[in-house]
Amino acid sequence: MLTAVVAVAAVTVFLTPIQMELVESHRLTGAVMEWQWVRLFSPFINSYAFIFLLGGAA
Repeated sequence: MLTAVVAVAAVTVFLTPIQMELVESHRLTGAVMEWQWVRLFSPFINSYAFIFLLGGAA
């Protein structure tokens, strides 16, 4: 299931339109993405990675 979520997240991030007027040359920010809902994939994927890392360390 996680593989499917990561695949869908990667495709949607790749296809997200960029607002070029908001791009700053000195830093990266998610504010330039038109589809802000794409950022909701990150907590799910990162929490799974945290649990996996914590379990491996234990």
